[in-house]
Amino acid sequence: MTAVIWSGAGRNKIGGMEIHLHYLIANLVISPTYERLFFITKSAKQIIVREEKSCRVIFFAEFEHLGEYLKKIPIDMMFFNDGHWIEHFDELRKNFQQAIFVMRSGGNEFVKAPWRDMSLSLNERQRSWSNAINTNIDYIIANSIYTWQRMVNIGIAPEKILIVRGGVDLVLAEKNIARKNVLRDKFDCRYNTIRKFIFCIVARHVKFKGIAKILKIFKALKSNKWFLLILGTGEESPSLCQYCLDNFLEDNFAFVGEVSHEEALEYISLSDYLISSSVDTLRLSGDETYLHTETMGRSIIEAVSQKVPVIAFDAGGVGEWFENIPGIGVLLSRDLSEPENIFQCALDKKFGFSVTKDLTAYGWDYIINFFYTELFKQRREFIKTALCFDLEGSIVHNFLTYEQNIALLEEIFSWSSEDCTLIINSAGDFWEILERYPIIANNLEHITVIANGGEVIVKYGKRDILWQEYHHMQPAISDQEIEFVNQEIFHAGLKLIRKRIVNDLYVNFKVVGNVDTILQVVHRLNNSLSNATRQVIANAGNIKIISKIINKYSALAYLKNFQLKSQRIIGIGNDVLDEMFLAHCDKAFFVNPIRFAVDSVKIESLDDANLFLRQLRKEVFTPT
Repeated sequence: MTAVIWSGAGRNKIGGMEIHLHYLIANLVISPTYERLFFITKSAKQIIVREEKSCRVIFFAEFEHLGEYLKKIPIDMMFFNDGHWIEHFDELRKNFQQAIFVMRSGGNEFVKAPWRDMSLSLNERQRSWSNAINTNIDYIIANSIYTWQRMVNIGIAPEKILIVRGGVDLVLAEKNIARKNVLRDKFDCRYNTIRKFIFCIVARHVKFKGIAKILKIFKALKSNKWFLLILGTGEESPSLCQYCLDNFLEDNFAFVGEVSHEEALEYISLSDYLISSSVDTLRLSGDETYLHTETMGRSIIEAVSQKVPVIAFDAGGVGEWFENIPGIGVLLSRDLSEPENIFQCALDKKFGFSVTKDLTAYGWDYIINFFYTELFKQRREFIKTALCFDLEGSIVHNFLTYEQNIALLEEIFSWSSEDCTLIINSAGDFWEILERYPIIANNLEHITVIANGGEVIVKYGKRDILWQEYHHMQPAISDQEIEFVNQEIFHAGLKLIRKRIVNDLYVNFKVVGNVDTILQVVHRLNNSLSNATRQVIANAGNIKIISKIINKYSALAYLKNFQLKSQRIIGIGNDVLDEMFLAHCDKAFFVNPIRFAVDSVKIESLDDANLFLRQLRKEVFTPT
C-alpha cells in the first residue's frame, strides 16, 4: 500500500502542526501497512517529494509535473497536514478516486481562507474552502470542539469532522518526570534560580500568543521570587526582550530562543508552572479581518503530562482542557480585572496539580497507532444501492416469532453484494444487538451497523467509521444540562415517565403530552443550550439530548456522501426513527406509522412482511 502526506513548508521546531507532522511520519515510516510513503512539501521555489522508505528526494518545479509522477503510482491514502494544497484538491480527487483523503487543520487557516485570488471577499474564500473540503475530503480532523464549531460555521459538513484533541509523547513525559530534579538542578546552577518559581512560556512570539500581556502582569507583582523562562522566536522577539531588559532584573528572565521539541519538553518539565497566554486577536486576511486564536494549546497537555500545573487565559479552545481534565491549574476569565493576583497566589503555593484522569487518549501512541492506523484503513466503496433499515419495528416485529424475524433477516442479508450494501440502524446497544441477533455478528464483514445506544456508534465491517473509542473524548452531558431538560419538561406540563442515561453523550426522556408542546420544548432547549455540539430532538414521546457527533442521521449522511458513494440509498423506518434520518434516503418506506406518510407500509402479519420484502427487493435491484 502507498500513502502520500502533504504539507506546506514547516517553519517552526515546536509549532503544533509541525510536531503533529513529525510524529505522524515517524510512525508511518515504520508501519508495516505501507510499502511506500511519500512526503510532499513546498519550498519557495520548488515542490520536494521525499520517499521516506527509500530516502530519496525528488524536486518538481511545477505541480503539474508532480501530478503526472503520482498518477503512475497506486495510492491508497492521502493525508493533508494543513490546507496549503486546497486549490489542488479537485484535481487530486479526480485522479485518485479510490484513495481515502484525510485533512487535519489547526483551526485558524480555514477561517483565514488564503486563496490565489485574494480579491475575493473573506466570505467567498471561506466558502471556497468549505466547498473544496466537502467535495473532495473524506475526513477532516479538528483539534477541539471550538475548531469543530468554526468548521461548521463556514459550511464544512459536520458528519465528516472528527475531533482529535491532544498529541503528547507520554513515554518521554514519564522519563522527564523521573529526572525532573536533575533537570532542575542544572537549570538552577546555570540561571541562579534556586528558591524561585519558574514560569515557562512555550510559544511563537506573535501577537495572539499574548506574551506582552504576561510581561506587564509580572512587572506589577510585588514579590521577586519568580523567573520567566521564555522559549521560541518570532516577530515580537526584539520588543519582548527589550521590555524585559528595561523592566526586570537580569536574574528574573531568560530568552532561550528556538529549541527542539524534546528540549522544549525538558524545559516545561523542570518548571513550576506553564503559562498559556494566548488571546483572541483580529488579523487581516486580504482587506478583511478574522479572529485568530488558540484553537487547542498543545503545550498545555504537554505540561499536564509532566505534572506541571497550568495558568491559562480563556481563549479559543483552551478552556476545553480545563473541562475535560479537572485539576490541571487555573483558567483566567476574559474579564478578569487583576490577573496579577492569580500569579501572586501561584507564588504563595495556593494552588497546584491534582489530575487523576488517565491521559492515554491524548498520547501520540494512542492517536497514531489506534486512531490514524484505523482511519487510514478506510476505503471509498462504489456501489449501486445502499439499503438502510431500522432493525426493530421496521424489519423485526413483536407480533412475529423470533424464528420468523430471523428468516426475514436472512432473506435481506442474502441481497448483500457488489450491487447492494446493507446498513442496519438501531438505537440499541451494539453488543446487545449482536447477542440477540447472531446473524448480524456473522455478517459484520459485509454490512454497516449504526448503533448509537452503546459504545459503538458506527461499525462498518471490521472497521470503525466514527470511532467508538473516541466518543469519550467529547465532553459528557453534564448533570446541569440534564436537570435543565427536566425543568423544561416540568414547566411545560408534560409528564416524565422515565429518564435513561444511555451513555455520556445520549440521554433519553420518555414523556406523555401534546405533540406540539413536546416540539415547543425541544425548540426552547435547542435555543438555550450553549454547548454547540449538543442538540435536542423528539420522536414518539421521546425527548433526547444527544451529541451531534453521534446522531444517526449524521452518520448516514456521512456514509452516503463520503464513504459509500452509492447511486441511491433506500430507507426503512417508523415513527420512532427520526424523519431527518430518512430524509437522507433517496426513497423511504414508513412501516406502520402513527401518522400517515408517503410510502406508508402496513405490516401486521408474516404474509404482510413477505409481501413487503418482495416489493423491497424489486426496488433495490431495479436499475435507476
